[in-house]
Amino acid sequence: MRYIPIPVPPESTKIIPRYRLFIRSQNKAYRTEQTYVFWVKRFIRFFNNTHPDKLDSEQIEHFLCFLTLQENVSKNTQKTALNALVHFYQKFLKRSLDNLTF
Repeated sequence: MRYIPIPVPPESTKIIPRYRLFIRSQNKAYRTEQTYVFWVKRFIRFFNNTHPDKLDSEQIEHFLCFLTLQENVSKNTQKTALNALVHFYQKFLKRSLDNLTF
């Protein structure tokens, strides 16, 4: 397992590198960064690389249901994915997820 943070150019305009820098600015553990980025990437890929600005609470719920019903992930894995997506949307993108009922 890699414990040396991936170098990220501070001038990057891509969303995942910017999210990495945001997580680092919060002094979160590198393992947290890896986990959150993993779930955000998986979420984006699930919706055919749709930009997260075009996705909302409904798609998050759909993704979490897919994880449970199709992938048979544990409740804790589902919670981790939810926490990563909530952090991404509320803290990084500064978007409310008021309609999220999961």
